[in-house]
Amino acid sequence: MDVMKKIRNGFLNSTKAQLTVMALCLILLFAYTVMEHLAKAPTEGWSREVVIDEVERGYIKSVESHIQAMPLDDGRALVVSVDGYVTKCITVNAVGEVVDEIALDLNLFEARSISLDPDGEILYLYYAYKGLYGVEIDLVNASYQERLLEEDVIDFEKEEDFFVLKKNDGLYVRRFDRYEPSDKGSKILDGSIKSYKIAVDRTDGSSIPDVYVMANVRKADRVDVHLIHARADELTEYQVVNDFTLHESMKDSKFDEVKGW
Repeated sequence: MDVMKKIRNGFLNSTKAQLTVMALCLILLFAYTVMEHLAKAPTEGWSREVVIDEVERGYIKSVESHIQAMPLDDGRALVVSVDGYVTKCITVNAVGEVVDEIALDLNLFEARSISLDPDGEILYLYYAYKGLYGVEIDLVNASYQERLLEEDVIDFEKEEDFFVLKKNDGLYVRRFDRYEPSDKGSKILDGSIKSYKIAVDRTDGSSIPDVYVMANVRKADRVDVHLIHARADELTEYQVVNDFTLHESMKDSKFDEVKGW
């Protein structure tokens, strides 16, 4: 008893011992708080990442469209991914559990761009590789049909059913209803295209929407930035309404001429 009393009195009279115990308590409290925080979602409506599969990326390592996800009904999501020389379609539930997975012998290893357009149990997939291709994927029967839509397409951008097609000699606009072309398509810009984006505007309520394209065109000593407004005549051929051009010097990266609208 005397020994325990001496230990207790020694502890109470020792500032170092008291500080040590307090430090241990704080460390334990901090560890508990961190574990509680990590066990929770960051905030309401958020979730933490889960691994659903491991895939081999395609030949062009920087193509973000090689892995895509889209929401389905009942809180599910469909993930479409290039996996080497096959294509995987993975369905996951709201907590990230795989509920269905199919692997197709669809080779998108060298595809430049991939775009998805779901329609119930059918998934329409478009990709560019030495042409523009359309693929109709039956998610129930794990089968697909592939069709060449247009030749000599290097790359493309898609907005709704409008496509801007990049070819060696410039940019073209064309509209496809699933696999069937809805117009003849038209060339809207000449030159060696560096990059581009498309936007479709239906704000005026017209059945013939306005198509806007921003594109960078390589020149010998500069890059020209084009802002193009095009509209189709009864959806058959596109006419450039305006072409606002910025001439940018490649030497000092400054705009040295502006012309257009």
